[in-house]
Amino acid sequence: MLRAVRRLFRPTITHSSLKERYVRLEVLSGKDLKVPSWRIPAGIYISINVDSRRRWKSAISVLSFEESAAWGDTVTLSPQASPAFSVEIRASYEADRMLGSGEVIGKLELSWDDLLNHGDEPFDLSFPSVHGVHPSLTLKVVVVHACDDALSDSLVDCGIGRDTDVGHAQFAKYVMSKRASQLNTAVEHFQLVLDQCPVSHPDHAAALTNLAYARLKGYIRNDLRDIDATTTFFREALALRPQPHPDHPLSLYNLTIALNWRHTKKSTAADICEAAQLYHELLPLCTEGTYFRSIAAGGNGVDYVISGCNKLPIDASEEGICLRRVVLELYPRGHQLRPRALDKLAQSVEARFVQHGSLDDLDSSIELGREAVSLCPEGHTDRTYYLNNLAVSLGHYRFDHQGKPNDLGEAISLYEEVLRLRPVGHKHRGTPLDNLGGALVTRFNKRKDIDDITRAISLRREALMLCPPGHPGRDTTLHNLALALNTRYDELGVREDLNEAIDLYRESLRLGRLDHPERHVTLSNLSSGLCSRYTHTRKNEDVEEAINLCQESLAALPSLHPESHVMTRSSIISRREAATAFRGAQSLPGRGQQWSLASRLKTPVEDLESANPKLAHNYVELSKRVSNAAQSSATITDRAAADRAATEYRKLMGQWEAAVAEIRNLQAFSRFLLLPLYADLQAAARHGPVIIPIASQHSCSAIIVPTSGDPHHIPLSSITLADLKTLKDRFTRAIRHASRMDPAETRTDLIVLLRTVWDEIVLPIVNVLENILKLKRRSRIWLCPTAAFTSIPLHAANPFQTKADRSKEPCLEDLYICSYTPTLSALIRSRRMMKKCVTPSFVAIGQGQPGAGKGKALSAVDSELEFVHQLVPATANRTTISGNAATRAGALEALEENTWVHLACHGKQDPAQPYNSHFVMRDEHLTLLDIIDKHIPHAEFAFLSACHTAVGDERTPDEVIHLAAGLQFSGFKSVVGTLWEVDDAVAKHVVEAFYTYMFHPKEVGVMDPTKAAWAFNCATHAVKTKVPLEQRIVFIHIGV
Repeated sequence: MLRAVRRLFRPTITHSSLKERYVRLEVLSGKDLKVPSWRIPAGIYISINVDSRRRWKSAISVLSFEESAAWGDTVTLSPQASPAFSVEIRASYEADRMLGSGEVIGKLELSWDDLLNHGDEPFDLSFPSVHGVHPSLTLKVVVVHACDDALSDSLVDCGIGRDTDVGHAQFAKYVMSKRASQLNTAVEHFQLVLDQCPVSHPDHAAALTNLAYARLKGYIRNDLRDIDATTTFFREALALRPQPHPDHPLSLYNLTIALNWRHTKKSTAADICEAAQLYHELLPLCTEGTYFRSIAAGGNGVDYVISGCNKLPIDASEEGICLRRVVLELYPRGHQLRPRALDKLAQSVEARFVQHGSLDDLDSSIELGREAVSLCPEGHTDRTYYLNNLAVSLGHYRFDHQGKPNDLGEAISLYEEVLRLRPVGHKHRGTPLDNLGGALVTRFNKRKDIDDITRAISLRREALMLCPPGHPGRDTTLHNLALALNTRYDELGVREDLNEAIDLYRESLRLGRLDHPERHVTLSNLSSGLCSRYTHTRKNEDVEEAINLCQESLAALPSLHPESHVMTRSSIISRREAATAFRGAQSLPGRGQQWSLASRLKTPVEDLESANPKLAHNYVELSKRVSNAAQSSATITDRAAADRAATEYRKLMGQWEAAVAEIRNLQAFSRFLLLPLYADLQAAARHGPVIIPIASQHSCSAIIVPTSGDPHHIPLSSITLADLKTLKDRFTRAIRHASRMDPAETRTDLIVLLRTVWDEIVLPIVNVLENILKLKRRSRIWLCPTAAFTSIPLHAANPFQTKADRSKEPCLEDLYICSYTPTLSALIRSRRMMKKCVTPSFVAIGQGQPGAGKGKALSAVDSELEFVHQLVPATANRTTISGNAATRAGALEALEENTWVHLACHGKQDPAQPYNSHFVMRDEHLTLLDIIDKHIPHAEFAFLSACHTAVGDERTPDEVIHLAAGLQFSGFKSVVGTLWEVDDAVAKHVVEAFYTYMFHPKEVGVMDPTKAAWAFNCATHAVKTKVPLEQRIVFIHIGV
C-alpha cells in the first residue's frame, strides 16, 4: 500500500495577496552610518516615503561612537497606496526644531515584495557605499489587519526647507568630489535660506550654522579665504542657543572647530585659548559612548586644543594661569596626558613667582611638579622630563630664595635619578650632566666640600664632550664648565683652572649669539677672571680687557634686568658710597660688574631707620666697608696683600648679604632690595598715568600704568625697531638742517617726522588714554621711554592737521601736560622726598666764557641769568654765580647749598662713557659722576639751559643715564633738560616764559616744583611765534 507523503509549505505573501491587509514595519537599528559630508550630526533618523506627498519619520537617534543607532520605532503602511516606496537614512543637524530634512546618508527604492520576502524575522537592508562602507538598517515586517496611518504630509513645499536640502546635497557632493562649483552652489542655497530667516526667525541659528559650516570647509580646503566672518556666524549661532538648549553642545563644538582652524593657519594664540575655555564647558555636556563625544574628546578635538595650548609660551598672567587650570581640568585623574598639563601649570605658576616673589606660588608649583612625577612611574617615557623640572624648582628657585639645604639635597637626588635614566649613549644625557654639575657647584659654595666641585667639573667635562663643534648648546656648556673651574680656582687658587676657565669663556663668547639674553653674564665672568689673573701676572692687557668687557657686559644687559638700572635704587646716605664703588669696582680683583655693586649698595633706608635703627646702622656701615674695600683694592700691588684683600672682601660681602637677609625678616621689609611689585610701581602713576614704550627686535608696544587697576598693553604694530633707528637718524639730520635755517622758514622735514611719531606711536596711546581710561584733557602724564624710544621726542608728537572749521588738530602737548621719568622708581623716590618742607633758596649758575677749547662763547648767558634773578620771588634766598666764580668746585658747593638751581652753560654728552657727561665750567668739567657723588638733601628743582642734558647712552639706551637724570638721581625732584643743542639767544625766550608762569604774580612767594611741568607746557605754547620748532621741542620736563 502506497503511503501518501505531504510536505508543509510556508505560504508566500505577495503584494497581490495583501488586499484588506497592512504591513507593520519596525525600524530596529542601523550601523556603519557614515555621513557623506563628515559633519557631526545631532542625530540620525529614518524616512519612509510612500508617494510624493506622504512620508513617515522615525525619532532622531543619537549616533554612537561605533557609528550605529537604535530606534525600535514602528509604522503601519498600506501596500494599496503605492506599488513601491523609498527608505532613507538621514542626518539631522538640529536636535530641536529641524530646518529642512537633513543630509541623506543612504536611499533605497523598494517594492513591497522586497520587504515581505523576509517573513516576520529581522533582516538587514544594505545601502550604497559611503566612504568605503555600506550603511545598513535592521528591519522587521509583520502583516496586520488594522492600520494606524502614521504618514504625514511631506515638507517639500516649504521653500527654506527645500533650499536647505539642496545645500546639504551639494555640500556632501563637494566634500566627496572636491569641486569648488558644488561648494559655491551649497553656499548660495544656504545664504538664500539665511536671507529668509532674520534674527527673530526660529531657524536663524540653524541657517547660520549651515552656511558657516560650508564656508569653513571651503576655508580648510583653500577654496574660500574668509574665516573671520565664518567664526562670527558660529559665535552668533551659539549665542542663540544658550544652555540648556539641546543644540548648545553642538554649537559650542562648531565654534571650537573654526577657532582651531584659524589658529592652525594664522597661529593666533587667542583662538586656541578660547577653544580651550569652550571645551571646558563642552566636554561635560557630551554623553559618554556617543559619536559626538568620541570626536570632541579625540585627537582632532580637545587633544588638538591642548596640544596647541602646550605650545604657547609660559604665561604668568592671571589669564595664562587660568588657561592652564582649565586645561588640567580637561584631563581628569587617570588620563595619560594629565602629567603634561600639571607640568605646564607648574611652569606658569613658577613664572609668576619669578615676577612677583610670592612663596605661595613657588610652593604650589613644586606641589604640582610632585604630582606630575608621581603619575609617571619608573619606565614612563616622560619621567625624566618632570623629574628635571621639579629639581629646577627645588634647587634653582626655592633654595636660592630660602636657602634650605633639604631643597638643594632633594634637587641633587632628582638630578641623579635623571642621569641614571639617561645612561651613556642617551641623546639627552647632556642636560642632567650640566644640571647636576650646577647643583653640585651651588652646594660646594655652601659646604666647601672639594668632592662636590671635583665631580661638578667632571660632569661638565662629559657634558662638553656631548656638545662637539657645531652643536647649538656648545657655547652654554663651555660657559658652565668655565664657571665650575673658576669656582674651584677661587677656593684652591690653582692657576691652571683659572687659565682654562678664561679660555673657555672666550670660546663661549665666540660661539654665542650677540643677542643672547645671558651674554652679559659670560662677559662679566670673563672680565672677573681676567681681573683675578691680573693679580698674579700684573699684565696691563688683562685689566684693560677686563674693563672693556665689563662695559660691554653693561651694554648687553636686558632692558628689564635688575642690574641694568643703576639709578633705580637710591639712598641719600649711601650715594657717596655708590659713586666710590663705581670707581673702585672698575679695578676690583675678581669682580666684573661695576654697576652690580653700585646698585646693590643703593637702596632707600630712611624707612628702615624708623623701624629698626640698629639694623639700618649695621646695613649702612657694612655698605661703606664694602665700598671702601672695593676702592682700596685698586691700589694694592703686593700679590699676598691683594689675596688678603680679596678674602676680606668676600667676607664683607657675606656679612652684607646676611644683613640684607635679616632686614627681609622684618614684616614690612620682606622685599628689601628685590624688584618691586606692580602695586609698588603703580605708586609712580598716583598723579597721572605713566606710558612705557618698549622696542625689541620682535615687536614694539607700549604699556600704560594707570592710577588704578591693571596695566594696559598697546601693540604698536605699524613700527619696528629698525624703523625707530631710522627715525632717530632722520631726526638728527632734520634738527641739524633746521639749525642752519632762517627762523621764519617752515621746518618741513621735522614736521613730517613729528607727524610720523604721532600716527605710528602716540595716537594709539592717546586713543587708550581718552577712550578707555577717560583721562581728562590737560591732565598730567609721564613718558618712560625704553630702548630706541629714548632717542625719539615723543612729547612733541603732532598730527599737524587742520579740521574742517580751520582749527588745528590737537597735538600731545595740547591734550596733556607731559613729563618724562627715567624709571618708575625714580618718580616714586622723588615723590617720597617731597614730604620734606624746606626754606627755598635759588642759585643761577652761568658760564658763557668756558675757556679755550671748551666750546664757543655763549653771549646770552649773562642776560639770561639777570632776568631769571629778577623773576625769582624775593622771598627766596637768591644767588648768582657766573664768570670766574662758575668753577667746578663753586658749582658743586652751590648744588649742595640750594634747593633750586638754574644752569646756563655748555652741556656735553659722552656717548662712550655716559658718567663722564658734563657741564662746562671755567676750570674743570662738572661731571655726572661728580653730581651723583654729592649729598644734596634738600634739592627740589633744576633748569638745565644747556646742550644735551637729557640724552642717554647710545650703547645702553635703556639706562637713561644723562645729566638731567643724574640731577634727579642726586635728589632734585623736578628737572628741565634739553635733548640737543640749544641756541642760547633763542632759548632765553623759553626760559623767560617758563619762570613767568612758574612764579605767577597772584602766587607771590610760592615756589612749588610740582608746577614745573604745567609752567613749561604754558611756556612752550606762549613762544610759538618767537621760537623755531626745533628750539621749542628741545626742552623736556623730568620728574614730579
